[in-house]
Amino acid sequence: MKYPMPATPILRRLLLPALSKLSLLLLVLFWLPLPCSASELVQRLRAIHELEIYQPENALLALKKMQADVVGASKVDRVAYDIEYCLAVLGTGKKEPALVLANQAVVLARETNDDAALASAYLAKSYVLSDLNDSTGSSALAFMASKLALRGSDHHLQVQALRATSSVLIGQGDFAGALSNLQQALTLARDNNEPGPTVGVLDALAGLYTRMKEFDKGFAAASEAFRVGTAMDSPARMAAAKLIEYAVAIDAGQTERGRRALLSALALAKKVNARELIAGALVNLSDSYLKAGDLDATLLYARQAASAAHALRDDSDEATALVNIGLAYLGQGKIALGISNCEAGLRYYEQSDSRPELQDVLLEYGAALERAGQYQAAVAAYHRERKLVDELSQMRREKAVVEIQEKYEAEKKQRQIESLTRDNRLKNIELDNHRLQQRFWWLLVALVAMALLVLALLMRRVRGRNRQLEKNNSALQYDNVRDPLTGLYNRRHFQEILRDYLPDTKFDDAGVDPVGALFVLDLDHFKQVNDTHGHAAGDAVLKTISLRLQEILRETDMIFRWGGEEFLAFLPKLPQREMDEVARRILRGIAITQITFQTQVLQVKISIGYVPFPLRIRGENLSWERMIHLVDMALYLAKSQGRNRACGLIAFVDTSAAAVDSTERDLGEAWRNGLVTLNFVTDE
Repeated sequence: MKYPMPATPILRRLLLPALSKLSLLLLVLFWLPLPCSASELVQRLRAIHELEIYQPENALLALKKMQADVVGASKVDRVAYDIEYCLAVLGTGKKEPALVLANQAVVLARETNDDAALASAYLAKSYVLSDLNDSTGSSALAFMASKLALRGSDHHLQVQALRATSSVLIGQGDFAGALSNLQQALTLARDNNEPGPTVGVLDALAGLYTRMKEFDKGFAAASEAFRVGTAMDSPARMAAAKLIEYAVAIDAGQTERGRRALLSALALAKKVNARELIAGALVNLSDSYLKAGDLDATLLYARQAASAAHALRDDSDEATALVNIGLAYLGQGKIALGISNCEAGLRYYEQSDSRPELQDVLLEYGAALERAGQYQAAVAAYHRERKLVDELSQMRREKAVVEIQEKYEAEKKQRQIESLTRDNRLKNIELDNHRLQQRFWWLLVALVAMALLVLALLMRRVRGRNRQLEKNNSALQYDNVRDPLTGLYNRRHFQEILRDYLPDTKFDDAGVDPVGALFVLDLDHFKQVNDTHGHAAGDAVLKTISLRLQEILRETDMIFRWGGEEFLAFLPKLPQREMDEVARRILRGIAITQITFQTQVLQVKISIGYVPFPLRIRGENLSWERMIHLVDMALYLAKSQGRNRACGLIAFVDTSAAAVDSTERDLGEAWRNGLVTLNFVTDE
């Protein structure tokens, strides 16, 4: 008997890792560039390379038979051999030995003084590190390889380098940069009539279009990849294209089309015994039928998937298959079998410390137990999930505390430097004034003995000096209230303004007090800009964002450099109902701002916290220091909710002293307890 099943998060959990693994498989196996040499050794390696697509074990055996022929080969050919051997080992699931071989290839490639050989070795090591979940190392090597490849003439290598860097950009959320790289790679592959690289780029484009929610373009790219694979008579490439089509269909909500694509991919992969593609198709099929409520089909494909993944030593796919088996059994009322299989799958997620995936699995597990009437077990699963959420929250909170402490220390050092600079300027001005006074008296003595003409000339000189002194004083006053990097007002000036500021108490036509607002804005991932491109790039970003904020906000609004990558905006006479729209306008304006630094175009996003000003509690206005504390907590909530968004404290629901104290200790907890009203705003 089939039971209707709700939409399961396992599908999403499985789909994105599967796409990532599939992209890596296509990138490594379909079009790895070998040195452009006409040697017999390289020709044999190219034939073996094609075999790696679906039979890495056989490719490894063939490579071992070639070891004697490699001894006397050139260094460039030996690099090509080491790369192929590394990737064949990686294809069999042996990641650590593959890393040793990749390091060996890099060392040898450096001895060749051949940019193409070194770029190929860097890319091979990048793939291995990606499989080992070292995204930082993998990304760095991909960009190093791209720099070497793009200054050469090997179009095949350039296509691969562009594809590799696009994967990094996608992981960083830079879809525009990734799309530009992939379109450039596709043009190169087509112009040079290289079907293998063309298929790989089209598959990557389909995945990117899916993330961008442009499903028609995703389907078109997947269909073209299938046609090219058909023309090449390559069932493995055709199967990979169908798996990509399935991914697009699932995100587009076309379940039946996705299932047909999976069945087609499975049949094609079985023709050439492409085991990794077979395992991926089986796991996705089991999940597709689980979502549709066809429990018998779920069990059929999940069992096959578990067996295939076990043979490949793919613990992730095997764990997903076991969970699907367990959920199907629970749906059929076979409680013991269901719990046993689900727990077996959960052990993998616990041992691998895959906490976000584990959270999704526990939620689905608890729901399945609840539907099966196992309420005590369901509560236990939900408790496990809640404990995991608390641990993740604690980790984020500790990280936020460390970041705040670092920011405080940096601001403290900056204030000390600014104080010393001001003291030095004052001393220099005092010294100049003292010298001027001495010169004036000496001139005055001389004037007594000189004629009236000389006296007039000296007096004119004194007036000039006084004008210069006025200019110096004006410059000192400017520096005292302005930030030297951005030209914005500084923190001291804000405090001086707030000390004498009286809010407008007149009401507008709607009877709403047009009080004002305080906005605190913090650039997201600004440290990454400094670490990647240097502090000069960070300064360029701060200057550009400062100018952009002045364009976005009104002329009557005041913008301050609050410290580091943080800004404060004081918006007088802003109706409370317009605060959300102002926050959305800032988010959109910053998101589309492009910063040109040297030859690179950078983009940053921003998180915002805001409150009405003044904020009244029991008929009295909160001090601006307490308001800054509240708006900082609102900014932290915006960061914790995913960044690139705004969080506004609109009002206190409970204005009792205890409630206000609780809110000032933990704004997020106060919000969850209904003590305050918060608005969350995104750029959409």
